[in-house]
Amino acid sequence: MKRLFKGSGARIALAVAAVLGIAAAGGAAGVGIQPVASSKAAKAAKIVKSEIFYETYIPRHPTVAPQGYIDTPDVGCHNFGKDGRTKADWWNGVDNRTGPAFGTGQFRTQVVLTFDFKKKKYGERHTVHPTSRYKKVGGKFVYEDSRTANDDGIRVEGEPKISAKTGGMAVSHKVTNPWCTGFAAIDWTMVIDVHRDGRTEVVGSHDKMPNHELWRQDTYSDGRKTQKLIFSHALVSPKCLVDYAGEALCKGLKKYSYKK
Repeated sequence: MKRLFKGSGARIALAVAAVLGIAAAGGAAGVGIQPVASSKAAKAAKIVKSEIFYETYIPRHPTVAPQGYIDTPDVGCHNFGKDGRTKADWWNGVDNRTGPAFGTGQFRTQVVLTFDFKKKKYGERHTVHPTSRYKKVGGKFVYEDSRTANDDGIRVEGEPKISAKTGGMAVSHKVTNPWCTGFAAIDWTMVIDVHRDGRTEVVGSHDKMPNHELWRQDTYSDGRKTQKLIFSHALVSPKCLVDYAGEALCKGLKKYSYKK
């Protein structure tokens, strides 16, 4: 079977271009936009700031990682210990969460986009958590070390926009497993428009590993904060990090388009 491996800067450029094309066309072919009526704002209070939280995480789940560990892919990952010689059955620790949840602090990567409608300012910040590696010996997992991936692959593409009523941004994300080569990266691209009346429009694509989740948090003029889940996409297979198109399970990237 022919495999298509990831890892080139050209792939991210093409992915961003594809997402921008989807946005211009109003939706991805074969992907239905899901309209959802926005909730009525409180009469006295208005949204003054909106934040978008994009998180990727490996869940602790009975069918994914029941013991809290996930097997390291054989292709594209380092099979030796810290000494550069010792071979073992290596596993990575997962995140201590089981599904959709806001503000847990348990994630592999997090990107936060801020749109301040009152001040007409935007911002971006991100966090990459360490990945721990364990050696499986006789059914037990022995901790070896932790590494943190480089965040150079998280970028705002083009010029963001902001006004008193709407904000928009395009972002690309490529963060590798620090225990693997550049092929084994968490890749996603997204174009998003955030409206002060509560509406969110977003199109994008991502690997089918790990879980991908997008939340919106609104801050109102009276100090209240509300959160809304935009999407939650469960992982398909760890192999999708390395060989996103060649594996029978992966079948390319996950493409999405939502209006909420």
